[in-house]
Amino acid sequence: MLVETYNYITIFFITSILILFYISNLILNIKVYGNNKYANKYLYSHFNKYKYKIIDNKENLKNKILKDNKNLSYLEIKKNGTLLKVFYKYSKKYKTNKSKTLHDVVALKDAIVLKIESEEGEVQAKKYDYVKKGDILISGIIKNKDEEVKRVDAKGKVIGEVWYKVKISVPKNYSSKRYISLNKRRIFINFLNKKYYNFKEVSSFNTNKIITNTLFPIYIGIGDLHKIKYVNKNYKIKEIDKKKDEIIENKFKKDNIIDKKVLKKYDYDSKIVYVVFIRIKEDITSYKEIKWGDKMNGIINSVIDETLPMIIVSIVIVSSLRICYLYKNKKHLTLYKELFYLITIIYVLALFQIVTREDTVSWSSNNFIPFREIFRYRIGSRLFIKNVIGNIIMFLPFGFLASYILKSDNYKEPTILALLASVTIECVQMMIGRVFDIDDIILNTFGGFIGFYLYRILKYIGDRVPSIFKNEYFLDAISIIILLGLLALIW
Repeated sequence: MLVETYNYITIFFITSILILFYISNLILNIKVYGNNKYANKYLYSHFNKYKYKIIDNKENLKNKILKDNKNLSYLEIKKNGTLLKVFYKYSKKYKTNKSKTLHDVVALKDAIVLKIESEEGEVQAKKYDYVKKGDILISGIIKNKDEEVKRVDAKGKVIGEVWYKVKISVPKNYSSKRYISLNKRRIFINFLNKKYYNFKEVSSFNTNKIITNTLFPIYIGIGDLHKIKYVNKNYKIKEIDKKKDEIIENKFKKDNIIDKKVLKKYDYDSKIVYVVFIRIKEDITSYKEIKWGDKMNGIINSVIDETLPMIIVSIVIVSSLRICYLYKNKKHLTLYKELFYLITIIYVLALFQIVTREDTVSWSSNNFIPFREIFRYRIGSRLFIKNVIGNIIMFLPFGFLASYILKSDNYKEPTILALLASVTIECVQMMIGRVFDIDDIILNTFGGFIGFYLYRILKYIGDRVPSIFKNEYFLDAISIIILLGLLALIW
């Protein structure tokens, strides 16, 4: 009875080991490493077919995928336990844009530009320029000097010099196989892609399968068998260095390597580990969608950069004079009112910067016919938003600030002031080489008119809010929050 029990335990133990060994060779999870969403989707879909299966020959599978997908320049399949890792590089020459979105060509990673091939767009980088990840290399925004002319879908290819620091491990000894023919066709068992004859591993040629099983990784076959003899050898120092170079060249492709330098070398009992700095020629082409707000953001940032020194100087001077005035005349300092006056100064300086910016559009001319330019733009178009809506919004704060300072109850005062300011601006623009446009005066005046009614609406709401919201400390706190928000926006 005891012997029978031991037999059952032994059988159970061996069966469990075989099952665990079988499961450990299955593919249970798949991870794809790369930077192209379409390639990621394709590879996940392709390798999902091998989930809960055993991959017989990774090299054949790799070659088949590379043959079917010319845009994959590099593919490596690694198995780590039940996890299958797929590494790839996607190097399509030019992006085909099937959607209506437009793109800039940008840098995929930090690099030094070596070569730019532009099919469409405006080249921004030069040879040997250092670029950072995300920098625009070929712009989809075509300009005549500083003025945007049109937008296109930028296409091209950029080769750059990139840098890697890698660890290369080379064993000091290796084991090679020698095949000794048995001179007969023999029956063998194949288990987990290894062939066994008389419980010894063998190699087989001209193989025919006799009994197969789709559920388990085992079959019985017949073939010309060769015994495998393992021969252990030690590498010489020169061979180890050569092996290190082969590993690097296989990983990065020999033709793409510009230079390599060993930074550190660690000598262990069974291996030598190199830390190598490598300079590589690599495709750094990537694409970024052009958003409609990019142009406006550029203008805003430019205005802030050019106006900021003047704003800081003006605020320091005006604040100093104001504080001295209040202290000398023993008047109470109301923070929210003083901040409001500072915002007015900032707005006036920013407006000055916008309206005196150089305009280099050679085909522009003076316009003295009302509404001619306004009706030239299609409603909702980018030019309509920039030239029509932009001119209205630019003077909306003017109408609001003028109404607040004058405590206006009538739209005429702020509207007339907006008209006078706009006429002055247009006349000055003619003097500095820009053009006079009657439509700009109409739109600016209308913006001042809307600003007055915005002031009236806010005043109406303010008169009816609870008294706690009219408290000076509450208004000071709100003003500080708004000021901090503006500072955060600028920086």
